[in-house]
Amino acid sequence: MRHSWKGYVQYAWGADELLPVSRRGGTAFCNTGATLLDALGTLWIMGMRKEFGRARDWVADEMSFDLNCQTSLFELVIRAVGGLLSAYDLSGDQVFLTKAQAIADRMMPAFDTPTGIPRGTINLGTQVSQATSWAGGANGAVLSELGSVQMEFIHLSRLTGEPKYGVAADRIIKFLNATFDQASGLVPLYINLETGTASSGQVGVGALADSYYEYLLKVWVLKGRTDEMYRGMWVRAMDEVLKRLVGTSSDGLQYVGDINGGVFVQRLEHLTCFVAGNLALGVHTGAVNGTRAENYMALARNLTNTCYQMYRHMPTGLGPEQVSFQTGVMSKVTGYNILRPEVVESIFMMHRITNDSIYRDMGWTIFQAFETYSKVESGGYSGVVDVGISPPTLDDKMQSFWLAETLKYLYLLFSPSSTIPLSDWVFNTEAHPFRLGEPAARINSTAAAAAVESMS
Repeated sequence: MRHSWKGYVQYAWGADELLPVSRRGGTAFCNTGATLLDALGTLWIMGMRKEFGRARDWVADEMSFDLNCQTSLFELVIRAVGGLLSAYDLSGDQVFLTKAQAIADRMMPAFDTPTGIPRGTINLGTQVSQATSWAGGANGAVLSELGSVQMEFIHLSRLTGEPKYGVAADRIIKFLNATFDQASGLVPLYINLETGTASSGQVGVGALADSYYEYLLKVWVLKGRTDEMYRGMWVRAMDEVLKRLVGTSSDGLQYVGDINGGVFVQRLEHLTCFVAGNLALGVHTGAVNGTRAENYMALARNLTNTCYQMYRHMPTGLGPEQVSFQTGVMSKVTGYNILRPEVVESIFMMHRITNDSIYRDMGWTIFQAFETYSKVESGGYSGVVDVGISPPTLDDKMQSFWLAETLKYLYLLFSPSSTIPLSDWVFNTEAHPFRLGEPAARINSTAAAAAVESMS
């Protein structure tokens, strides 16, 4: 973490990303300081308080919302709002909550649609929002994006006592539950935000879908395990995953694919590897029990192993973006590695829940591969173009989630279970921990009812 942070501070301070090979900053998210915001919680948890303090001062004094630039609403929510809320939960510093609310307020016009599904991009300066043009048509919305604002907006309402954020987030899920979820727990990847109709027949739990399913469980946890709509939707979805999306290779590796045009696609995406940890968390928190819990944990163990084998099968020891099992055995399809966290996320979760040391062995092996092939001597780490070529070519980008997620989960894997215990915290999809419990009671029910009425 210190090496990553050193490179960012020296060459890209305040920028969205560090380009470690060319030693400069990148502007992937309209210069909102994505890496700095994503790193706040990791700096705090690792005890890097001096570095955290400097980042805090940037948030207080230099962070600007007057940015005339269109960027992803989803990416800003999980990084900026999520990172700031987590920094508030960890440190208690009011500046983070104030800034999180200010950003969220500028996003609210995006939710003004007939279905409540937000438009996919937002200009923070003008507050003009637009649909994601590539997502199945002119009014398209992506499942993983529309279903991954709930934790942040619900938690913001819990912390501020202002219900409008949580109301807007819940409205989306209520709409999906009424429209899609009765026959099957799996929802199409693209949805028309004006009409609510599906724009795609493809279903899966990987790219374009992943964090929607992740949040169904985690919102239930965040709400004190009381909202049966969220839990029920998650259980129905995971039941469908076990029934329709699981395959087994000829050498016994179990994986989760997807369905396109009614046909099962025999592949595993790196993004899909989050499912293992999500299933284990569901069992751990009591979302399921009995035989269903046993089946969920069996898949969690097997999928974690398969995801680890994605790394072990490559000459660099780094996992590819996607593998295929069409020939019966694992083969690389998309060879790049951009420092993604999903595999170490599930390894961490499995270790926390089972206390099996094999998961620390897995994590250490993966960390060593990153050290060998992704580390840039002048500071920072880089993704690689093809994990099947040793030594690989670097892609010259340190994604912000490397600091927010990958390094945090690796650190917590080797930390005592009392460090960010699962009984007290729940992670958003960017690995920002939100504190459980109070202050949920601060939300005024009358104000919440009024907010619901105003959005109907």
